[in-house]
Amino acid sequence: MLEFAGFLPILLLIGLAAIQLGLIGYAANQAGSGARAAARAASQG
Repeated sequence: MLEFAGFLPILLLIGLAAIQLGLIGYAANQAGSGARAAARAASQG
């Protein structure tokens, strides 16, 4: 049980970092899609 208690913070850190990286990728993708949609709307008048 002691080994698990020592390993748990590292496991949580890796898991939360993976979630954070996923959110960053999602935000970058949404920003690109928004810019593309805005350029399309502006070009159509």
